[in-house]
Amino acid sequence: MKKKSIYQELYNIVSPKLNLYRTDLEKHDKETLEKYSGPFLYGYRPTGTSILKMGLNIKEWFPDMTYRPVFGDKTILKDYDEACDVLKAELLWIIPGADNKWFLYFDGKTLKEVTKEEVEKYWKWYIFNLRMAAPMRFDNAKAIFV
Repeated sequence: MKKKSIYQELYNIVSPKLNLYRTDLEKHDKETLEKYSGPFLYGYRPTGTSILKMGLNIKEWFPDMTYRPVFGDKTILKDYDEACDVLKAELLWIIPGADNKWFLYFDGKTLKEVTKEEVEKYWKWYIFNLRMAAPMRFDNAKAIFV
C-alpha cells in the first residue's frame, strides 16, 4: 500500500475545518510541500493557513542577507545574529498574528497535532540551533560571528 504524501495527510486534517481562503491549503501549501520535504510548523483557522519551514539554514533563508517580508520594505541584514532575530519574529505568522486555532508539527517523518506552546518551543529551538551553527572567527581571543 502506498504511503500518503505529507500534503495529503495535512489536507485530510485541515480541510474539514477550513471555510475560507481554501487556496491557502489547496494551492500555496500544496506547492510548498511539493518542493519541500523537511520539518515545518503549521497553523490553521477557519479562514486560512500559515506554514514555517524549519529545515533551512540562514543562507537558504537569506541568500544575499536581505530580508524580504511579505508586507513592507526589504532590509539588508547586518549579521547572522540579526538574521536569527528576524526569523524568530517570523513566528508571528503562526502565533499570535494569524489567530490560528490549531497547530501541526512535521519533524521530517511524522505529522502531529501540537499546542500553541509547543509551536513556540519548536520554533525557538530551531532558531537556537541556527545561532549555534553561526560561523565564527577569533580576533584577539574574542569570538566574532561572521
